[in-house]
Amino acid sequence: MSRSRLAIWNYASTIVFTFVTLLGLAVTRYVTELLGDSRFGAARMVSDWMGIFAIFEIAFGSTLAPLAARALARNDLESLHSAMNAGLRTLARLIGVLFFVGLAMLAFVGWLVPTTEINDLRLAWCIGLIGLLPMILSPFRALAEARQFGYRVNLAIAGQSLLVFALSVAFARVGFGITGQVAATTISSLLLAAFLTRDGLRSFPGLVRAVRQANPERDVWRTIARLGVPTFLVALSGRISVLTDSLIVGKIIDPAIAARLIFTLKLITTGQTQLQAIGNACWAALAELHAQGQRETFNTRLIELTEVVTILGIAGFGPVVAYNRYFVTFWMGADRYLGDGIVVLAAINGLFLGLFSLWFWCFSGTGRIAAMLPAVVAGAITNFVSSVVFTHLFGAIGPICGTSMGFVAVSLWYLPFSLRKHFGTPIRRLFGAVERPLRVGLPFTIALYYLANSHMPWGWFGLGLEMTLAALVYLALAFLLVIDRRQRAVWIARVQGALRRS
Repeated sequence: MSRSRLAIWNYASTIVFTFVTLLGLAVTRYVTELLGDSRFGAARMVSDWMGIFAIFEIAFGSTLAPLAARALARNDLESLHSAMNAGLRTLARLIGVLFFVGLAMLAFVGWLVPTTEINDLRLAWCIGLIGLLPMILSPFRALAEARQFGYRVNLAIAGQSLLVFALSVAFARVGFGITGQVAATTISSLLLAAFLTRDGLRSFPGLVRAVRQANPERDVWRTIARLGVPTFLVALSGRISVLTDSLIVGKIIDPAIAARLIFTLKLITTGQTQLQAIGNACWAALAELHAQGQRETFNTRLIELTEVVTILGIAGFGPVVAYNRYFVTFWMGADRYLGDGIVVLAAINGLFLGLFSLWFWCFSGTGRIAAMLPAVVAGAITNFVSSVVFTHLFGAIGPICGTSMGFVAVSLWYLPFSLRKHFGTPIRRLFGAVERPLRVGLPFTIALYYLANSHMPWGWFGLGLEMTLAALVYLALAFLLVIDRRQRAVWIARVQGALRRS
């Protein structure tokens, strides 16, 4: 397949995953009714802690993916086997250490996750630690993504989500509480790791023997050492920025409020995943252009993708800002909605995050992640400290304000200037790709907000219809008013070519 066609397949698979996530809305409501807000919030806090532990999978997956992509581009299987060998050995040691660190934290887990059901919490924590063990096999996921087969990973994760839904309901109905919710995630994680490993072994017959016999070259170890620590710190900082909102609210205020924050921001987090998926779908193609020395084409594609992310972000978040009150009311009840202010600020953060994720892939996908380390660490510290302070001062909106503070103070200026320094990306054109969609999108969203608040949508059908029509109207406006005629022709031809059967 061509780069464009693979990128389209990769992104389309994230749409499937999003629909699966939306199917889980009914499951979340049912499980919350069975468990109560406090136990549901405690279960989510345990899952978020396990997510912070999972930084090793993200870090070394991001380290191995460029190595694997480079080896595959050169058809150098020996280098591929060396990278897989080094990755598996490194992760086995690190995850083993992490597992015992998690066991040591069991002594004060009741302080980390405030709850009266301490025995249930401790058992859930132990089961969550078991879910860390499959991360040893994460090089097989990196292998699939390096081959630009991210759509297989996304579809597998969608299947994992369906299994989580089914197990969550089953365990909640039999009264397993916090433990049951964590166990549902752990079981599905084990099966996902097994599937991706099997997929890699089927695509590369004899891979196990070749990897076992491989003697990693010094360059592989040097690359892992050079990229591993920066990638780990970047992944840790990213996790702190993304996953600590509910942890901070649950610890400072109450796990029940943390659950309501999750409900209020459900559509925002779903949209964030969709926007970030654009970078995930395209990073390997951008890395290939960079490796081939096509600098001008690289920057042209990056600016085009920046405009696409901005347009899709406004098309998705605009209707959410306007209609989210009704969504949470229909889904979980009006008493669980924390207010429009949180939603507006989170939507702005979501658009920022989609853009920053795309730009950040330019560095991680080309092995230049160390250049981002100072900014990411500074942003994470700013985010965390601000979130704690603002939560004490303003309540549940505090972590959202902290995220905005970290973005504005660091990422918003550091990333564009770094792109110019390392890749020659013109900053004016980059910001122009963001400004043009906003010029149409901001007044559209404001008008849509007042229109939505002038009436009550007619149930779920009316809500879905109005939000869909609003998104389509903005996309049509952007297509006509934002994208020029030449670029429209290029995009239409590119999509048609990518979808045409070879």
